[in-house]
Amino acid sequence: MRTYKTDKCSYCEQTKRIKIKGLCDSCYVRQRTTGTLEYKKKGKVFFCKIENCGERAVAHSMCDMHYRRTVRHGHSDSIRPVDWGDRNIHPLYAMWKNLRRFKRKQLCDEWLNDFWQFVNDVKERPSKNHLLKPIDNNAEFSGTNFFWHKQTLKGLLTEEQKKCLRNWVKLDRE
Repeated sequence: MRTYKTDKCSYCEQTKRIKIKGLCDSCYVRQRTTGTLEYKKKGKVFFCKIENCGERAVAHSMCDMHYRRTVRHGHSDSIRPVDWGDRNIHPLYAMWKNLRRFKRKQLCDEWLNDFWQFVNDVKERPSKNHLLKPIDNNAEFSGTNFFWHKQTLKGLLTEEQKKCLRNWVKLDRE
């Protein structure tokens, strides 16, 4: 069983049970939750001390997001890249990821390290049936060594599948 000594609190100077660091329980909790020993008037709203935040302060004069970042990483700066959320919704992102995964040795350094350089070079995908192919298989993929190849279903379907597909298209037109 834990025993507490009764002494004067080093902040409020009241004789109470001393918990930790020479502070009574209420002063210690206030210091832990707000980051300061000063009393804050109830009803007064405090805002996050981080520049341009404007959110309500929760702990250590910071909003919940900045406080959690500080606890987890030791600083309140964002660790996400600037374009976070923009890349993975881009229509070419899946193609770029697959190129990096399966053709890593064939990619130029600009495409390998910079998604937006890849987008600027290849522009827009003509259709979902187009794949990115190199013009020269011996050279690396780059802004000058690629073309959009239209992939067809020819040769991929059996005769029976083609017949079913033709019948389905006929029914759809009627």
